[in-house]
Amino acid sequence: MPRLWSLYAPIGPGLSATKRNGRLDSGPCTPLSEGGSSVPRETLTLPRPDWSRQLPRPLTIPDLLTLETLADARALIEKHVPAEYRSKFTLRQLAGLLKRAAEGQQDIAEVSTALKIVLHLEGIRCQ
Repeated sequence: MPRLWSLYAPIGPGLSATKRNGRLDSGPCTPLSEGGSSVPRETLTLPRPDWSRQLPRPLTIPDLLTLETLADARALIEKHVPAEYRSKFTLRQLAGLLKRAAEGQQDIAEVSTALKIVLHLEGIRCQ
């Protein structure tokens, strides 16, 4: 897992973080520091990618589009981002996260957060 994404151990919807023995416990996820994954254990692989899965909250890029689903986010990368930017590490990672979320292997809230971070890093305003 690339270092940028491994710094975060996101907490999915309905989960809460508690401190135990001076460490943050995020519930059903095994801490990344112990070789775990940020994907909750109850996440199941879908039989085929479901790009219509809704983002937790729509993201609006003024004068361009509103991102409401994984398909919208994928279209943003494939159709609106120039090829030379799509080859950037952060956008390749985001594309991988989107694909895993469509397959049911990644929490959509985590993908939405990553999407906001990448847009901010690229200087793209979103609301």
